[in-house]
Amino acid sequence: MLRGLDSRGTSGTDESTIIKVAERESFDGDITVYVNESVSGDARTRQRSVIDELDRLQAAGVLDDTSVIAWQDADVVSYFEEFTDVVGEGDLEPFFEEFADGNAFDLPDVCIAVREVGELTGLYPRTKNGDTQTVEDGLRALCGGDRVENVDRTA
Repeated sequence: MLRGLDSRGTSGTDESTIIKVAERESFDGDITVYVNESVSGDARTRQRSVIDELDRLQAAGVLDDTSVIAWQDADVVSYFEEFTDVVGEGDLEPFFEEFADGNAFDLPDVCIAVREVGELTGLYPRTKNGDTQTVEDGLRALCGGDRVENVDRTA
């Protein structure tokens, strides 16, 4: 029985990614990756690694589809408001910061948003209860079949 896939990463390291495929709950959410296209060097390599990892998850049948959106092409105000409304501004810092009365933003070089039926259920990076939850934490959870929903929705 196939329990997992061992996939060689493309980030130039010898590390392998283990993707759990057996005995995992199905993931029906949508994954959106937001990237800052104006970065270079290590930040660009990190973005590529995140996208490649999501491609491997898709190839393994864990994810149906992912979207990649450049912050430069996005309605940043709308996304910032969505993230703030759901997560809280304090949990976005220091990764997301608003300046000049909402006319300027400092955004992470790479961000993953998880949505189910259009509702934000997971956001990486962020802080939660004082703990930092990185993009890589979200990827590890996806690979391991763990929950990636780190947003507490209260209606």
